[in-house]
Amino acid sequence: MVKLIEFYGPASSGKTTMMHAVASKLSMGGNRVETIVEAVRHLNYDIAEMCSTPTGRKRMQIDIATTQMRLIKDAISRHPDYIVADRSMYDFVNYVELYIGTEDPTFVEVYQLFAKVYYEFLRGIESHIVIGLKSVGFVNDGLRYSADYSAEIVQFGSHESKYCDAVIHTTDHDERVLQVMHHLNMSTK
Repeated sequence: MVKLIEFYGPASSGKTTMMHAVASKLSMGGNRVETIVEAVRHLNYDIAEMCSTPTGRKRMQIDIATTQMRLIKDAISRHPDYIVADRSMYDFVNYVELYIGTEDPTFVEVYQLFAKVYYEFLRGIESHIVIGLKSVGFVNDGLRYSADYSAEIVQFGSHESKYCDAVIHTTDHDERVLQVMHHLNMSTK
């Protein structure tokens, strides 16, 4: 069965970099590894335009959830030893809270969709670990804007103890990789 590793954290916390580094380490050990890059990177529309209206934000979050589900199912179908995702489903829940708001009636609809996606995600998974990463400083990757960044830091920080099995505080790349591998070794024993 598949072991799932997910990274959790705000923009510019190094999730994609860690995903690639950890996948490489696991592959060097002879494991079959699938990676899942943040679903929003697979969508072909202007993020700023989509985020400019409540309807656009809702549509974007639904598209992200369904895209993530497709990516996960595709990865599981290839029977890897590990799936390493640069975004935890908990990250998507945080974005729903940030961009739609818990007071908006559509929040429940989108949250339920994410819950369904996450339930499907965990079927067929032997073990699951969520590693939180602290921000290393904002880098505009074209997916987010600095105006949202402060809110993201607060949002993600307020939930990390609830969602993460471990949180990596260092910003040193090599030390981060060592700590992640240590947590993986501990969680699979």
